[in-house]
Amino acid sequence: MGATSSSPSRSEAVVIAKSVTECRVETASDKMISSVWFSSPPIKQSILQQLKSIQLVTVGHVEDIGRRGCGTSWFELSICRPSDDFEPRTNFATNTQLVWRSHDNSPVPTDSQLQGQVFSVSHPLIQEIEAGDIVVVKLCVQNGPVASRGIKGRIVLMSGTNELGMLEPKIPAYDFHSFSATGPLFVQATDHYVAAKLWFSTPPLDQECISKISEIQISTRSRDQGWVSDPDAGCYSWFDLVILASPKDELSVLREGHFLAWHSHSNPVALDDFTVQSGKTFGRTDEIYQLLRPGDSID
Repeated sequence: MGATSSSPSRSEAVVIAKSVTECRVETASDKMISSVWFSSPPIKQSILQQLKSIQLVTVGHVEDIGRRGCGTSWFELSICRPSDDFEPRTNFATNTQLVWRSHDNSPVPTDSQLQGQVFSVSHPLIQEIEAGDIVVVKLCVQNGPVASRGIKGRIVLMSGTNELGMLEPKIPAYDFHSFSATGPLFVQATDHYVAAKLWFSTPPLDQECISKISEIQISTRSRDQGWVSDPDAGCYSWFDLVILASPKDELSVLREGHFLAWHSHSNPVALDDFTVQSGKTFGRTDEIYQLLRPGDSID
């Protein structure tokens, strides 16, 4: 193994586009409704040659307007031509539009900063971009009545060159990093055994990422079935945080004699309406952090 100190390769994170106005989308039906929020300038060939990843960062939240259902809201990235009125390009080989889901808007009724999926060079989003294309951000809602608001947004590129600085030379390190579910989840138990499903997860975490974690917490918008036949029978539903070293791992994996699962919070019992809750805050002294290893994901 050799190393050289001449002309070291550096990765620079830069903002190439950011919102100038807020965006609000609302629907009262099950139909998906979307609105263009903002877009990047045309991507130059010199940028494509150095591009490592694309990520959307947003500040916003889903507004609860008294519905009793499971409305959803999310952000999308699409590839368009500047002259096509924000209509996504189509891959004619697969007959699919060049649109990808980034992340859900925050279910917590206060503005939250969220980081979307990191689209790397192996992802079709980057592979499909051609010189002159623009990246468009849309805010989407479905299964109303539901309303969603985007307060601020920015498209971040990671590159090995300093030539990307269209708007800002560099963005600061984030104080808050969020991973969101891509859709709702339904779990049902029919006997006294625990029924559990994985909902969403982080990508595998490297040592640098783990070393920067100060707190871990999940927030949910959820409910139980809305009734219990016997309040004293122990009909409960709850959320756990688990560590998985591999996508094939089972939920009962042991490490150093410990089950890699920790209780976050429970659903209120026998409520019809969805409620927003934040779970326990796990810090660096908690067992979940002490047992976290490079390559693990948190689910």
